[in-house]
Amino acid sequence: MSMIDDGERLPAAMDPVETEFEIHSWPFYHLARLTAIYQQRMDASLKPLGVDVPRWRVLALLQKHDKCTITQLSMEAVTKVSTMAKIIQRMTAEGLITTQPSAEDARSTEVMLSERGSQLLEIVQEKVSRIGRQAFHDVADQEIDDLNRLCERMYSNLAP
Repeated sequence: MSMIDDGERLPAAMDPVETEFEIHSWPFYHLARLTAIYQQRMDASLKPLGVDVPRWRVLALLQKHDKCTITQLSMEAVTKVSTMAKIIQRMTAEGLITTQPSAEDARSTEVMLSERGSQLLEIVQEKVSRIGRQAFHDVADQEIDDLNRLCERMYSNLAP
């Protein structure tokens, strides 16, 4: 086993600096593969609707929050603010969202779901639901809860 900066140890098979390292023991290998195949399925399913994964994320986040600033959206989606701003510009031009200056801070832009965006979101959710049902086929609810908690904890460990 080797030491990492904060004094915690990784099993040798999981530590890339160790000769015993095995890529298939590295959870990020599996997470990257899972994310890539999910992206491929999502892209294929959503492209005919003119939606991509970043737009889906914005639509879903705006359904959760009535309005959000571009900065808040970028933080939740783990996307650069400049990238999120470009996504917001495109979605505004497409009539999926509306924007307005924040009443609390005129330097911030608030983003809201438009009626057209809400309607599209309903269609998109059906497609995403199918992918989710396929992905979680034969996975118990408790396993999904455990996975979510583990991912949240790992995210907290890595987040600034």
